[in-house]
Amino acid sequence: MYELFLYLLSETALNFLQLMTPKMIFCSEKSINVMLNAIKKQNCNPMIVIFGKHVDAVSFSDILKNCNNAEITNFHYIELDDIKKTACILHTSGTTGTLKGVELSNYAMLTLMQHHWIHITNVPSLWFSSLFWLSGIMMNFNGIMQSTKAIIYPEFDENMTCQLIEKYKVILFILRIL
Repeated sequence: MYELFLYLLSETALNFLQLMTPKMIFCSEKSINVMLNAIKKQNCNPMIVIFGKHVDAVSFSDILKNCNNAEITNFHYIELDDIKKTACILHTSGTTGTLKGVELSNYAMLTLMQHHWIHITNVPSLWFSSLFWLSGIMMNFNGIMQSTKAIIYPEFDENMTCQLIEKYKVILFILRIL
């Protein structure tokens, strides 16, 4: 059964790479080998940023550690010439067939963020939605914008979730669909 799961996961990753040509891919230690295999099959060369460590990827924590004060002070965003350009590509669940990429524009992202659909400023929060889903993107953006205290745990486990809620006095948590 696990071999079937890995096969479907690798086919999904390959499908995504055939749909688009990403410049950068963010992934976890659990998914890195699947992504590397798909990249090799598709013969493309995106930068891989990993939340963790892997010899064939750039560690996100290393990126953050390597910023110096001058870089932080001089950081500036890129001016957009068209706010309706794509900000990110999310993926459908594939309910009615093959997974597809869904583009969200900068405008759509800003509109969603302006509505403050959830208030998490200074609220201990825990969520398991990955960046694969809109809820994961929105929770992370809201967390940054509202300076929330977020608990990031690599995978859902009932007992650990209860321990985290109790230990950190979590007020808000969002579970993902399994």
